[in-house]
Amino acid sequence: MRRILTPLVLLAIASAASTAFVGCTSLLGSFEVSADAADAAMDVVVPDTGMACTPCGNECVDLTSNTLHCGACGVACLGGQTCQASACKCPVGQTSCGGQCVMADRQHCGASCSACPSDQICGATECTLAPSPAFESTPLDPTGWLDPTGAPISFKLKATGAPGTTYECRTGPDAAFTATVPEWKNCDGATGKNPVHTPAPDATTPEGTYRTEYRYRSDTFKSDTATFLFYVHHKLDKVPTCPRPGKPADGPHFTDDQYFKAAQDYSIAQGGTPFPLVDLFPVPGQHASDPFVLRGVTIRIPFTGVHLVTHANEAPLPDPEWGAFAPNTPFTPAPIVVKSLHHKYVLNASRTLMLVRRQYENPIKHDCKNQMQFGSHKSAVDGPSGIGPARGPHYLDCEAFVLDIHGQALCMGKNAAGTAPEPQVIDTRVDVGAASPSCTLTAAAGSATFNVSGGVCFSTSYIGYSIEIPAHSGRWYKITNVSGSSPITVTPTIPTTNPASATPFPGVTNVSYRVGNAPTKSITIPSGFAHLLHSGHRLGVNPPYNRATKCETIGCADPVTKPWMTYLPP
Repeated sequence: MRRILTPLVLLAIASAASTAFVGCTSLLGSFEVSADAADAAMDVVVPDTGMACTPCGNECVDLTSNTLHCGACGVACLGGQTCQASACKCPVGQTSCGGQCVMADRQHCGASCSACPSDQICGATECTLAPSPAFESTPLDPTGWLDPTGAPISFKLKATGAPGTTYECRTGPDAAFTATVPEWKNCDGATGKNPVHTPAPDATTPEGTYRTEYRYRSDTFKSDTATFLFYVHHKLDKVPTCPRPGKPADGPHFTDDQYFKAAQDYSIAQGGTPFPLVDLFPVPGQHASDPFVLRGVTIRIPFTGVHLVTHANEAPLPDPEWGAFAPNTPFTPAPIVVKSLHHKYVLNASRTLMLVRRQYENPIKHDCKNQMQFGSHKSAVDGPSGIGPARGPHYLDCEAFVLDIHGQALCMGKNAAGTAPEPQVIDTRVDVGAASPSCTLTAAAGSATFNVSGGVCFSTSYIGYSIEIPAHSGRWYKITNVSGSSPITVTPTIPTTNPASATPFPGVTNVSYRVGNAPTKSITIPSGFAHLLHSGHRLGVNPPYNRATKCETIGCADPVTKPWMTYLPP
């Protein structure tokens, strides 16, 4: 192997006769270099390894790591320090106090070796205010034990930033929690230094409401406890969350805050009516027995001052639980109680609005639509028809269903461009008046023209209005033209055959009528709270249907024989 000497070595050999020599040993073997002060600062390079040594006295040393010659010849590291990158430093986790390395703790913190006050911990360089324990991320609520990818659910804890912090956790069924059970253990299942936690099901109670508590220790400091409650059910194991990755058509397409803002903007644009944001929801609790709770599987909402509105004979029948009611008269129903595994309920920051949206894939249809039914069967039968969106029962995908404390709601979807959320039109309504007081109408079968008798009852302002002929029992038409006081033209034409009996239809003679105003788009849902219950359908009509659990088999809601719900809504 060839050895290459630096110019310093060659110079030393050339001047050996006139200069004193000292020995220097390296991986090359023993040779002599000049001891002149100028030469002592130059390196001897070992080409085989790339390492360098600097002559210090009778030695050739590495100034980056030599404890006796750290950074320069003769600079020794004392008090337990070692040479690290040409500087004397204490080992990791220690600090220099009075020239001696000691464990860095709350009594010896930072370069000043300060003692930390009772509410502080020793951070990376100095005493800092002890942070409150907090979860950086948590499982969804409700959740399965396995996330959509099949991995166990986990918590990520907010790190304190203090070296040597130990993170402690305990998880178990909420009902079984005591001061000592379950016992505290290191969150990561190992040293406790990694701020992560993977909970495991209790063998005797694998499903239900669970609690995770977390605290940390930093030297002698022990933090308060952070708590997270979550409902866990194996039916949610591996179930995809909405929107699903790679499914651009899936909703929700926007964040909760974006839906809330769109609802607030609509209220402002309407001058605070008919969707006012004045009254607040109460502060929600955490347990199913609380008066107001939006987490877990049991949702309880105490709406107040709600009212049911009559639109073209569309008011729903009285619910058995609500009893009789007067349309348009505010009342307070019993709290709305629903069981839900697949939806998310959340309040906005000001507590003026509540949002309901799909959180998990529909287990039956395997989509992410949050469909709700609007319109009434009566409007489908009686009309008016042909004046806009479907008048009978129809479904809309409410990506977010936003409600106020009075039970009024907005069905939120995408705008036409798909770039922002906006309230959806749920119906095209007509406010219908009483039967005509004096005038009557006459028309032949197959005609589109009605002659008016009895006075001046129409004007051009009626063009576009809907009219029922005869009143309360006839067909709906749209007025297309008014010629003075008579006649009026309508669409469609009068039938020539009776639809019910298939017999010839003779037309109408001097019959009454009633008029509905020009159709208007309906956006606000006055009885929106009812749509949280089985899509707004009447309850109690098909026993043994159970309102609270949506259980359709006798005995399946028995908490003794069936501690876990055998049916939950999609």
